[in-house]
Amino acid sequence: MEEQDKRVEPVEEDATVVEEPEAATVEEPAPAPEEKPDESAAKKALAACGHVGDYFASDRCNPLAAVDMLDDVIAWARRVFPVEMFDTIATSLVKYGHLGLIVAEVACVILGLTASFKMDNWRLFPAGIGIALLLVILQYTASRFMDAGDRLLSNSPSRLGSDAFMDCLALLVEVLGICLFFAHWFLGGWSHFFVGLALWALCDTVAYIALHPSMVNIEVGGEVGAGEEAIGILSLAVKTVVRLVPMAFGIGAILGSIALIAATFTMMRHGDPTAALSSLRLITGCVLLPFFSYILFTFYHLLIDLLRSILVLGQHDLERDD
Repeated sequence: MEEQDKRVEPVEEDATVVEEPEAATVEEPAPAPEEKPDESAAKKALAACGHVGDYFASDRCNPLAAVDMLDDVIAWARRVFPVEMFDTIATSLVKYGHLGLIVAEVACVILGLTASFKMDNWRLFPAGIGIALLLVILQYTASRFMDAGDRLLSNSPSRLGSDAFMDCLALLVEVLGICLFFAHWFLGGWSHFFVGLALWALCDTVAYIALHPSMVNIEVGGEVGAGEEAIGILSLAVKTVVRLVPMAFGIGAILGSIALIAATFTMMRHGDPTAALSSLRLITGCVLLPFFSYILFTFYHLLIDLLRSILVLGQHDLERDD
């Protein structure tokens, strides 16, 4: 039995070996593909750039839009403020300025009488009458020289080749007037408010003339040489002064007369002649404006005519050489 137990039975070759089951393997997820740049966004950006380039290359793109807008503003101002309006205002100011001078002449007599009592000097009354008579003579002088200045303007034509200078002058002077007004108002307070307003009104008047060169007998357009253009610009300055004289005369005479009336009441109350003397200086200066502007225009335009003669002689010499 022991021998049988010790006997080892041979293993048959055809016997199938039972394999142990393998452990289940967990499949690892495949690595995600690397992200590539968004080609669609790049294409959209390129397309947008292409559209922008097409816009700038097309006729719809107008880099002078602001310039065109300012041209429209100047054309609008030229329509809204015609020459007839300026002439009407100037004529009215001259008329009321002369009326103001009559009031000032009467006020001078009253002022002299008041001063003779307040200052206990009877000679001041004849002095007041003499100042009133002097104002009458100055009023006559102003009236005659104002008409003479208008005739000089009508007989002294000038030319400019383009309206570019006049349009730019009108725009720049108007902007300057606005800046002066706000500068005097903000920096000087209400005490300088009317000074700034007066400067703005002066700039407005110059811009008004620049919008209508025919007001100072300046013709715009045509073939004009550089020398003739320079002469036109030089003559514009003195012609503008002559054109401003009627308005300055009227405003000054009116304000001076009102100030003289107020000074007369001040003399009656306090016996102080300082305000009266300042008012008389203002009135005298405004009444003398037509005379001085006439003299200035005459001699200044003499120089301009000499320059024009030199240009004409130079052109004749060139034609003779040809």
